[in-house]
Amino acid sequence: DETIFDGYIFVGVFLVFHALTFTVLEAFCVSQFGNTPGKALMGIRIRNIIGSRLSFRSSLKRSALAMLAGMGLGIPLISLITQFICARTLSEDGYVFWDRVDSLQYQTQVVGARRWIFALVIYIVCRTLELAMNYL
Repeated sequence: DETIFDGYIFVGVFLVFHALTFTVLEAFCVSQFGNTPGKALMGIRIRNIIGSRLSFRSSLKRSALAMLAGMGLGIPLISLITQFICARTLSEDGYVFWDRVDSLQYQTQVVGARRWIFALVIYIVCRTLELAMNYL
């Protein structure tokens, strides 16, 4: 029965499930590896004030605040507004709210042309697979 996938209740449950899954997976990656795959590709590491990896608890707190304040829980219009506000805050102040709470710091390196090309190829492959899956 496909009617279970229609309606506002399904969309609401999906958004909550997506937000919780994203938050926990990102927290796990940051606490275990110091970054996520995308951050690793762009040469970014997240560290605490003394320069070590975040604990899972601290990482979970950061991810939850980022999901709430930075991505508006994935709710379309709210997400657009929160992302605009955070982008403006980052450009003006040099930090975002959820990283300032625990005095977190980012360690970055110059991203060379190879990494940008690799990221672009991965993006194109993922989009192509997504489009192909929609036609199956």
